[in-house]
Formats: sequence, structure tokens, C-alpha cells
Amino acid sequence: MRITYDEKTDLLVIDLDEAASAARSAFLAPNSSADLDERGRLIRVVVASASGLYDRAHLRHARANPVWLQLADAAEESGLSHSTLRQLIHSGRIAGRKVGRDWQVARAVLQDYLLSRAPSGRPAKAKKARRR
Repeated sequence: MRITYDEKTDLLVIDLDEAASAARSAFLAPNSSADLDERGRLIRVVVASASGLYDRAHLRHARANPVWLQLADAAEESGLSHSTLRQLIHSGRIAGRKVGRDWQVARAVLQDYLLSRAPSGRPAKAKKARRR
């Protein structure tokens, strides 16, 4: 599966099966269509004027070739420890892949996680006025 977004044309394309060729297209809604193969399976979804429907910050993360970070690099960028990143991958909170004996995470996935997580720790106390 490949998700791409072209800012110039404002098209979001979700390819479910890149090897299959489209036999027919169907309109799903205004500005969106689906391509089906000869067996009627969904192989591609195209959304025109995607920035009107989705946040541009999220659309920019949709790339043909995501940037994969080793856990050491991801830890340095995010300020999280290696073990925390490993736990997040194993719990399914962020997606990762294992290449050889090393884990990798996509930079876009890591950034999305960091933006979406709730603040941690105790809220700061309000300072009391000093008496003089």
C-alpha cells in the first residue's frame, strides 16, 4: 500500500495494489473516486481538493518514500528513550518495522505521535502572591 499527496495538484492517492491495473472507476463522492480491477476489487482511491477535507499538516506526511529512522536517531529527535520507543512499537501505538536486528520508525509516524500525545506530569502550581 502506498499513500501519496501532491501539493501542486492537491491530490491524495491511496494505492492498495500498485501492481493491479484499473478496469473501471467509480465516483464515491464529490471530488473522490475509486479504481477497481477486473474482479471488482478496490485498488485505488483518489481524493481531489484534499486540502479542503483534511489538515495540510497530515497531508504533507503522506509520501511515496517515507523517511525511516533507526531507533537511536528517533530517540534523539523525539527526546524519548530507546526503550520507550520499543514499547510504543510493541504496544501498537506507533508503527515500526524490523530490519535485521534493528527497529525503525517512519519520521512522519513519530511526528504524528508526538503531536497527538497528551501532556504528562503534574500541572504547574499557580504561584501565590508574596506578602511584604
